[in-house]
Amino acid sequence: MKNKRNNNLILVNVGETKHYFTSANRAGKFLNLQANSISWAILHKNVLTNNAGETVTVECIDGSEIPYKFINN
Repeated sequence: MKNKRNNNLILVNVGETKHYFTSANRAGKFLNLQANSISWAILHKNVLTNNAGETVTVECIDGSEIPYKFINN
């Protein structure tokens, strides 16, 4: 069985909802941003505001305890 190297996920908080993504590309498609913008937001703990006026935070978390059904949705 292949061992996974890391369990890091990208957590995108939009208002009160949480979305988990395996890559910056997937998170970028969800937010209509480039992958580099997502990576920059993770490094600088950036807080964004979307078109609906909701606050959006992007961070990298340990996803070892997140159920599979919540990832990339």
